[in-house]
Amino acid sequence: MQGSPSFIVVYDNTQQCKLKYVSESVSEVLGWEPIDLVGKPVFTLFDPKEIPSLHQIHTSNVMNEKLCSMISYRYLHKNGHFCKIQTIVHYCFADLVTVNYVYDPNSIGYKQRMNSVDEAFELTDDGELQLISTGSFPWRPKDMQDSMKRSLMVSRNWDKDQVTHKQEPRFFILLNRYSELLNIVHISDTVGEILGVLPNNILGKSLYEMVYPNDRAVVEAQCNSAKSHYVTCRIRFDWVIDQENQLRQPVDSVVSGATDGLVMVIRLAQKPVQL
Repeated sequence: MQGSPSFIVVYDNTQQCKLKYVSESVSEVLGWEPIDLVGKPVFTLFDPKEIPSLHQIHTSNVMNEKLCSMISYRYLHKNGHFCKIQTIVHYCFADLVTVNYVYDPNSIGYKQRMNSVDEAFELTDDGELQLISTGSFPWRPKDMQDSMKRSLMVSRNWDKDQVTHKQEPRFFILLNRYSELLNIVHISDTVGEILGVLPNNILGKSLYEMVYPNDRAVVEAQCNSAKSHYVTCRIRFDWVIDQENQLRQPVDSVVSGATDGLVMVIRLAQKPVQL
C-alpha cells in the first residue's frame, strides 16, 4: 500500500524533548532538512496554543512509559505555516521513538493506525486535548473521560531535567525497509544492559539472524504488515543471544513502518503469572 511520505524522529526524554535524530523524509513533509532540526527543543516547533496540551502528553508518555500511543497535532513547516501530523510514539527508556504521518482521517492508513495503537489523542482547533480511541473501546462518554484522566495522570516528575524513577529496560532498532533481510542500521546502547550483547556485534546484520528460527515466520509476517500498511504491529519472539550455545531470550516488541525504515522497540517478555 503506497501512502504519503512519513518520517522518523527520535527525541530525548527530558522536559524540553530535544530532537536527537530525524530521517530524510522530513523534508518532503515539513520542508526541513534533518540538520535543521537535530538538537532543537521540539516545543519551539509547535503551534503556541497547542503547547500546553502537547507538554501534558509528553509528560504522560515519559512518566508512564507508554509503549504505543498516538497524537494528532500541528507541526511547523519550514515555510512558516503549520502542517497537521499524526504521530505514533514509542517510549524507549532514554528516548521517544516516533513515526510521523501526514494527517488524513479519510485514508486507510489513518484508520489502520487507529486500530493498532493503545490510545489516540487529537487536538481541537482551540488546542484542547481529546481522547478519540483506546485499546479497550469504551462506549460510554463517561468511560472515555475516565480513561483520559487515567492516561494523563502522573505521579512523577523530572528532577533537573532527569528522569529519576526506575524505568523498564527497553532498546530500539531501526531497520532497512528496502532490504528483504531487514538489516539493522541503528541499535540503542541499552541492548547491552538488557541482552548482554554489544551494539557493534549486531549492527548491519539481518533482524532475522536475531530471531529464533521457529519464530521467523510470525516476525516476518508482522514486519511485512508494518512495512506495507504503515501501521504498528506487536510481536513476541525469542531473541538469539548465542546461536552456538542455543542461548535465547523471549522478548516483546512493537514495530512501526515509515517511508525511511521500520522502528522496533523491544523489552524483555513478562513472565507468566500464576494465580
